[in-house]
Amino acid sequence: MKRCFFALAISAGLLFAGASRAEAQFHFTFDEFGHGLWQFNDNPTVFHVDGHLSADPTGGIVGAPVMIYDLLVPVIGPGDVGFFEPDVVVAQQISDAFRFYNDQAGAHMIFYSDNVDGADAPADTGIPQLITPIILPETGAEGGPQFCPFVAGDNVYLGVSEGVVPEPTSMVALGIGAIALIRRRRGQK
Repeated sequence: MKRCFFALAISAGLLFAGASRAEAQFHFTFDEFGHGLWQFNDNPTVFHVDGHLSADPTGGIVGAPVMIYDLLVPVIGPGDVGFFEPDVVVAQQISDAFRFYNDQAGAHMIFYSDNVDGADAPADTGIPQLITPIILPETGAEGGPQFCPFVAGDNVYLGVSEGVVPEPTSMVALGIGAIALIRRRRGQK
């Protein structure tokens, strides 16, 4: 478990190289349908960030559009984060993934999701080959919303798989829970 957090800390540091601490302290919750809510830690305003379908600019998936979110930070370190369903023990098969990249328009994230059960959400385009990803378990019960939490420093990415992003009023409870999880993990060190 400590190795997982050590690898996560190193990768998170690399992932956010280039983004200043003041620019990159936020919570971003998003789903496979292109609904996203962004909140900077020092601002109570919740911003709606809609994903859009477009050809994969990273070459991860060819021939199908992927779900891309334009991030509200100017630059982000490129990298991949993969998630496996906890009940799928065999080879930790990746069921969801985030790919971070930059281009001349800014920082972006692609949300990939497997399409094993058939594509029922726009992000269900499959999982590309991931390059040295951080691998983490999803949380939540099968058949209900599953969450893909990724914490990098003071930044929280919360992908919702097989569900939709809750309304902003519910985001307060999710945010408090994420902060409690971060403090608990930091306290265990």
